Amino acid sequence: MGLVGIEQNKSIKMLTIVTVIFTPPILIAGIYGMNLDQMSEMKMIFGYPLSLLLMLLSSLALFLFFRWKKWL
Repeated sequence: MGLVGIEQNKSIKMLTIVTVIFTPPILIAGIYGMNLDQMSEMKMIFGYPLSLLLMLLSSLALFLFFRWKKWL
């Protein structure tokens, strides 16, 4: 029973880490998906690529943090 509990803990930990890594891009995509005209970034030439870069960097930062903590 103890080994099964340890394996389940590892699985839940991995699912939690993956969820945390993908939450910032989903949040950013949700904000930019509202089609608001008041957002100054949408009128910029590089607004869309900048938002994609922000999504990538936020996920990469969390991934590197978890690697640094040796959780991955």
